[in-house]
Amino acid sequence: GILAQRGSAIDKSVGAASSAVEICQNVIDNNQTSICLFYTADSCIYRNLIRNGFGTGIGNWLESHNTRIYYNIIYNLGLSLNRILWNGIDVNLHCRNGVVYNNMIKDVYASCFTMEAQVAPSDGWSVKNNIFDASGNKPSLAGMCGTIWIEKGVSGYTLSNNLHVASSISLAQIQAVPYAHLSA
Repeated sequence: GILAQRGSAIDKSVGAASSAVEICQNVIDNNQTSICLFYTADSCIYRNLIRNGFGTGIGNWLESHNTRIYYNIIYNLGLSLNRILWNGIDVNLHCRNGVVYNNMIKDVYASCFTMEAQVAPSDGWSVKNNIFDASGNKPSLAGMCGTIWIEKGVSGYTLSNNLHVASSISLAQIQAVPYAHLSA
């Protein structure tokens, strides 16, 4: 996969944030967590094909602000090998003010797109003109499955003109997901 992060460590006290990272026109096949940004600013992820892998398709994590994610195709992603990563595009850990538009996400583990609030909310995102097809999604180990997951506490976002195809998984199937790993 492709990893962009500041300095040589994920330690926030080391080095300046990376900026203006551009990740474009890649074919990423059979990989675990294909594209990840950590501590970046003003970056762009576009025109990538991510398929037949595991974990997260695109992870915008750890204070990666003002990211533009567009014209990507993500499909056929299973649960990561360590069983803790899933979703098509995952925005988490205090990443603010990005845009996600004209992407197609289908058949991923859990949700096609998420905005989460671990550490601090990922606020201020604009999500437009995407195709979120959850008809073949599998429920996460936490029971999530659908087109978009927005965690409590996230605010200031815009969702418009997205096509949502609902999951074909029944509530009973989601409730039957084994949770044994959570108690270990």
